[in-house]
Amino acid sequence: HLQQEAFFGIALRLLSYLNRSGLSSLFARRSDSDKLLDMQKHESWKGIGMFFESVVAFIAENRVQERDRLTHRVVTTVKRYIQTHFSDDLSLTRLSGIVHLNPSYLCRLYKQTTGIGLSDYINQYRIAQAKEMLKDPYLKIQDLAVRAGFDSSAYFGRVFKKATGMTPQEYRDSLPDLLS
Repeated sequence: HLQQEAFFGIALRLLSYLNRSGLSSLFARRSDSDKLLDMQKHESWKGIGMFFESVVAFIAENRVQERDRLTHRVVTTVKRYIQTHFSDDLSLTRLSGIVHLNPSYLCRLYKQTTGIGLSDYINQYRIAQAKEMLKDPYLKIQDLAVRAGFDSSAYFGRVFKKATGMTPQEYRDSLPDLLS
């Protein structure tokens, strides 16, 4: 009776987790799921142990996959927000609030996932947008800096020069004359 109690205690905990995590139907399709509630379907205690290990491995594998899906969703959401609001305030507090994560955790997660820091990505995206805007010879660089999301034209100039090796005006001057 102790063996039955141990078997069903473990089996019910695993079944409960599979149900709560939404994995029970996937588990049923991938495995001989009736072995989870029928001790007689196992040939030995070693077989029971190996079966329970396979259930735990299935759960762990699916938890990793779910974590990866959530991470991808967070990174995609943050990138889309940056791309559609690049001229707005993109503070870490604002971005972390959008995805409901701790700001420092969001920074680490973004860097681990993409290989680039969040503030670096924001600056790269803003610089790319500024390069497009610099093609318009009638747009003043001060106005362009604000439209690209930079607090001041001086800061914009420093970030732009660091990214491209030239000032915004030098970059504009290097473009082919679009008016002729």
